[in-house]
Amino acid sequence: MVSTVKVTNIDTPDNTGNITFDRPIVGDGSGLTGVSGAFEVGARGYKSASTQTISTATRTVVELDAESYDLDGGFNTTTDRYVVPTTGEYMCVGVVRYTSVFDADARMQAEFMVNGALRTFTNHHSSHAAVMKGVVADILQLNASDYVQLSTYHLTGGDETCQDGEYSTFLAIHRIS
Repeated sequence: MVSTVKVTNIDTPDNTGNITFDRPIVGDGSGLTGVSGAFEVGARGYKSASTQTISTATRTVVELDAESYDLDGGFNTTTDRYVVPTTGEYMCVGVVRYTSVFDADARMQAEFMVNGALRTFTNHHSSHAAVMKGVVADILQLNASDYVQLSTYHLTGGDETCQDGEYSTFLAIHRIS
């Protein structure tokens, strides 16, 4: 069902004209002001200053030491995790880029860990020698105080280096409902 409501003025008990919705609003929210809800919950953390060595056959949490933004204060750059403030569904996108050229037939994973346990991952395989970049995306049902981390895993037979940079290695997470 689609409805349109046109209002000239909203009288509220506190005389501010601001209203709070108990459910997310469908749409992009453009043009809305004074709206509380899903639009205000989320963050994007990334690896900024240093590369990180990832050992072969070892699941490793990616060090995300900087933030592009943090709407609700949930991202912790010391523990490399986003702590969920409210129960709901969250859209999560993670990217892990390595600096070294992997040999042909190398494999790597980009992963989401929730409360320290593997939740979602994607496998990436190189058919020829190449720099590897893994992307993982999912909508996760999360509870208040759950925490989400970006992790990676590879099978190259040696140590590999995870690249720094705001657009190279990052975790973005937003509550969508």
